[in-house]
Amino acid sequence: MLISVLLALKSLPDLVPFTVLLSTAPTFFALWMPFRVVSVVLPRKAYGTADDFTWGLYQRFVLFFFEKLCPVEVIFYGDIDKVLAKKESVLYMSNHQSTVDWIVADMLAVRQGSLGQMRYVLKDGLRFLPLYGYYFYQHDCLYVRRSRKFNADRLQKSLQSIPKYRNRTWLIIFPEGTRFNPNNPAVAASSQAFDRKSGLSALQNVLSPRTKAFHLAQRNLKSYFDAVYDVTVMYSQTVLENAQGGISRGLAPSMNDYMHGAGEQVHIVVKRFGLEELPEEEEETHKWLHGRYVEKDRIMGDFFRDRSVPSGGRKVPLPWLSVLPAAVLFTGLNIALWSTETGRKIYFTSAIGGTAFALTYMGLRKVA
Repeated sequence: MLISVLLALKSLPDLVPFTVLLSTAPTFFALWMPFRVVSVVLPRKAYGTADDFTWGLYQRFVLFFFEKLCPVEVIFYGDIDKVLAKKESVLYMSNHQSTVDWIVADMLAVRQGSLGQMRYVLKDGLRFLPLYGYYFYQHDCLYVRRSRKFNADRLQKSLQSIPKYRNRTWLIIFPEGTRFNPNNPAVAASSQAFDRKSGLSALQNVLSPRTKAFHLAQRNLKSYFDAVYDVTVMYSQTVLENAQGGISRGLAPSMNDYMHGAGEQVHIVVKRFGLEELPEEEEETHKWLHGRYVEKDRIMGDFFRDRSVPSGGRKVPLPWLSVLPAAVLFTGLNIALWSTETGRKIYFTSAIGGTAFALTYMGLRKVA
């Protein structure tokens, strides 16, 4: 019955499965929070293992929607065979255009068997996301302030705690610091001016990468990380034809837009580097990182010129059994909570009470 319900979602308007996906956040929080309370008396590493499992389960539910119910074709390029060869702890960096970029990281991690181990470097303001802001902090994600307010000592301390309590980690960072928006040329112009001032080539299709958080992660976790994954993402929905038959760049899809993308494609180019291939000094790291973004700029430029993509692209099918059990579990939990009076009390206590607690906690806590 539950599987029939899940498959029926595919035939509904795209907003319906997206709404179901969003409304499962309180369900996840209600599942996770009691364990978090009990785990206070358990070894911290035991909590870390169980927490990674729970987060991975939830992200499989997310991927059920974005890969199995969503009609977008996913194509991988570059060092995908190396990425899938074994489970690793990695520093994952990507260009940033959309909230879907987070889902793209899921798509790679699940195929390696590392989905629950994903942690994120986040802007400080995101700590006030209802439920998620608090959960991310408990999941050992890292909040950072920008520019002069950047607290290197606090970030370094947080980084050094990860190997103590987590067996493996994919640390996700978007070095641009904000999304590339073709409709906001002032941001791109400011980024290009910074490049020129630094004696570097100005980038046209991505923003200039910020170095501090990346360098601190690389330096402090050098013996913990196995590799750096350099990921470039291109969405076919961003390629727009004008009246003259030329191509222009449109906005990258939001999560809801992505789920409307029948016949569309997402192209994921991944390059793997061993940590020993990276320089150790911050200035040299900045040059190396900028060099990687020069390559991203070239790849993106080819794509927006004539839809060119790198050679050797291939699909890596995601088995139904990789995501279906999680989808059945969370759908069953949702039905149980929404269909009974007691369940609705639990659900709304999680949604409202959990949000109030999380916002208060994160407001009082210095996390960045």
